Amino acid sequence: MPLLIKFARHLAIAAFVATVVAACSSDDPADADTGAVAAEPAMMDTGMAAMPGMNDAPAKDADQEFLRMMVDHHEGLLVMADSALKKGTSSQVKADAQKLKTDQTAERQMMLGMLKSDYSDDHMAMVMPSSNTMIAAAAQKTGAEYDR
Repeated sequence: MPLLIKFARHLAIAAFVATVVAACSSDDPADADTGAVAAEPAMMDTGMAAMPGMNDAPAKDADQEFLRMMVDHHEGLLVMADSALKKGTSSQVKADAQKLKTDQTAERQMMLGMLKSDYSDDHMAMVMPSSNTMIAAAAQKTGAEYDR
């Protein structure tokens, strides 16, 4: 399957996930976390610098932001593929995980290259919070349950 078609399919999946997440979000102010405390500016700068992606300058346009988000999305998929290679028990799961890892690594590298060449952006990939939830759920499973 051509890379562009694969990329378009992954884009459609990402758009669907974003739509579902947005639909599940609450606009009710009563749900807001109001327990925030003012932090010392120096502490905030230090803390932000320690987190991948937090030192990124604001995106110059929507394309740059999209590429950053897709790189992070692929990072989560790579973590999941590595987990499946370690914990999967069926040969089909392991083969699918290896193919996913190979394809996603190539796409991720292509997008990082685009960020570098088009925007001089050395984006540091990080796993998206939504992917962390899926990774944690899968980590609790073993054997045939994991393979499902």
